[in-house]
Amino acid sequence: MPAAALRAPLEQLVAAGGVVAAPGGLHFDGVALEELADELLAALGAEHKARPLLDWAELKDVRSRVDAQDVAIEAVLAGDRRFETAPGGRLRRHGHRAQLSNAQRDARERTLAALAAGGAAPPAIDAAFTGLPEKDTRALVSMLRAAGEVVAVEQHLFHPEALERMRAIIREHGRARQGAIAIPELRDELATTRKYLIPLLEFFDAEGLTVRHGEKRTLRHVDLPA
Repeated sequence: MPAAALRAPLEQLVAAGGVVAAPGGLHFDGVALEELADELLAALGAEHKARPLLDWAELKDVRSRVDAQDVAIEAVLAGDRRFETAPGGRLRRHGHRAQLSNAQRDARERTLAALAAGGAAPPAIDAAFTGLPEKDTRALVSMLRAAGEVVAVEQHLFHPEALERMRAIIREHGRARQGAIAIPELRDELATTRKYLIPLLEFFDAEGLTVRHGEKRTLRHVDLPA
């Protein structure tokens, strides 16, 4: 039967709710898609329960709990308001938020304050610092990283505002030296040690602020003073 002849009956089925139209011109049986949506919601609930300190679940982890084709899952997520999606393959139940205990909430606030104050030489955020069990400490750090409230540079954690201050110092340092980076002087200006400085410079290399030339570094783009 020609495709044009199928269009009208298909549109009638969609209007009646028996068939669901999905992006890309695909169509799914409405009952089957509803059953998949319920199964996906249950899988997402299990992920939220397993990681109560995270606002979002990883879509790949939820998919691993459900036996269905990706196109069908994408159709559910595109049309079911019980789900919220975010860039980076993240997913959550509509309105879901991490549930923190009083101890976890206190540990979060102390962590952010300590990292902000620590600047380029932050404290280690471990169970001894947070006062939480190791598992909860790892979950807390994952939550803060996912929310963009802390940034991991190798094994160290930095506050985003501290990193922004470092960028400004590095730019000013380089501009005063025709783009060159003098490691000992920069270390002192950042009030840090080699333990933190080398990973930080590699981080800023990857970010495009600085560039390494053998044993030396320069600003990647030099905006010299007028």
